[in-house]
Amino acid sequence: MEQRSWEEMLRKGGGIHDSWERQKSEYRVADVDLGVFQSYLKRAKKAGRIHFGDENPEAVLAKLGLSDGDWLLNAGAALFADCGINELQLTKYASDRRLTITDQHRFTGSILTLADKAIQYVIDAMDWRVEFHGRLEREEIPEIPVDAVREAVINAFGHRLIESGQPVEVEICRSFLEIHSPGEFPEGVTPEMFLRENRSPIHRNPLIVRTLTYSDDMQALATGFKRMQAACDGTGCKVAYFADDHGFTVRFYRHCGEGWGYLAKHTSLPETLRHVVPQLKIEGRVVIRELGINLGSWLVCIEDMTKLK
Repeated sequence: MEQRSWEEMLRKGGGIHDSWERQKSEYRVADVDLGVFQSYLKRAKKAGRIHFGDENPEAVLAKLGLSDGDWLLNAGAALFADCGINELQLTKYASDRRLTITDQHRFTGSILTLADKAIQYVIDAMDWRVEFHGRLEREEIPEIPVDAVREAVINAFGHRLIESGQPVEVEICRSFLEIHSPGEFPEGVTPEMFLRENRSPIHRNPLIVRTLTYSDDMQALATGFKRMQAACDGTGCKVAYFADDHGFTVRFYRHCGEGWGYLAKHTSLPETLRHVVPQLKIEGRVVIRELGINLGSWLVCIEDMTKLK
């Protein structure tokens, strides 16, 4: 679907300026989460995209087109109010079959608050490896690039079909994790098109996207797929994209699936770990701290150790 087709659809639904984003919400400017708002404004000023000196929420939100008098528009409430407009579901499964849930949470709140919760949930669930590069200082490396996760999460919130009432979902399985955004992908367009071509952006929620662009939380130039792909390609993490009638999903493959296959080829074990390789080969999955090795940071589990000699 080209941009003009997208706009035509909005017009049929009442017009671009009468879209859900621009309708008056049930929340007042006084309901704004000041911590979230101030953090956003600081980032936007640092990015050089907001220049007015006033930091009063009433004045700033009015200038951003997110309020109408004392009332927040839906876009303003979604971005900055602790409200029920946005919902996030976080789930961990024992296996890829998703039969047994080991952890689950559901939250409501502002887009920026929920995005931080989702990113932190993934960070805490991921495995990390340690490299020393001949120095005493260690470098901790996640199995999935955090920048790619952040891109997927903020885009899931920014581009979702908010009116559907469905949550953004983060599901963590043994060999992959998925970030799902409700609302079907634009007709006639595939994620691969945005990877291969320089296409014009298609924004379901243009006011929200524009506001997040000011703070550098999002980009309005349809480059999100390319940034995610580049981050994953640079670390050997496999990523895939799926679109259906229910929404759009980004899947990151973990190290115990198809993600960290390059580990055995490009990373040599520290001297202190060489004597545990036989045990790793036998047990298949071992957390190093359980072996009593103190490297100043717990070294997460390494899968498929049979490849290490």
